[in-house]
Amino acid sequence: MDYGKKVGEVFKAYLEGIKPVKRKVKSEGKEGVASLSDKVELSSKAFEVKVAMESLSSAPEIRREKVEEIKRLLEEGKYSPDLKQVARKLLEDIYFPSGE
Repeated sequence: MDYGKKVGEVFKAYLEGIKPVKRKVKSEGKEGVASLSDKVELSSKAFEVKVAMESLSSAPEIRREKVEEIKRLLEEGKYSPDLKQVARKLLEDIYFPSGE
């Protein structure tokens, strides 16, 4: 059996099956300078990941020591926040949000 001929036929069929890639070419000005234009489309999942990463990077840093201290005080029944300060902070966040 002549494998060279068979491989040649397969290769020829492969080459005939390849279609050239078409790209948009924009002409700029009188000089006729051509530039190639590529377009990237993100999937909805990639977009969701991007939005999540942006919101994560803008989120305030968590002070672990403070959280642990408050958690301990809550468990012991000794946590008593300054209610005026809490109310003031809530109103500030509602009427003067720092993100805007």
